[in-house]
Amino acid sequence: MIAEHLAAISVFALAIVWLSGIVTYSQTQLAPLRLQAEAYQAANTALVTGDKQVVIAGITWQVEVSDNAVKVVNTATQYTQTLGRDAD
Repeated sequence: MIAEHLAAISVFALAIVWLSGIVTYSQTQLAPLRLQAEAYQAANTALVTGDKQVVIAGITWQVEVSDNAVKVVNTATQYTQTLGRDAD
């Protein structure tokens, strides 16, 4: 009976470790990709509409358009993405 309880506890602990690994992966790998995609979407929206402040998924982005680049700043997390012109 003790062995059954220890086995159940070890399976539960293994599940917790696996879930914490998934959360860590999500925060370190997927969150930056999501921010980058939102920055591209904010830049595209600003270029089309001419707005300097764009809200994407509830997050406010400040967009600065210059001759050579588009700078997008997330006001909540201070994430900055600069999109330069491709070589012609």
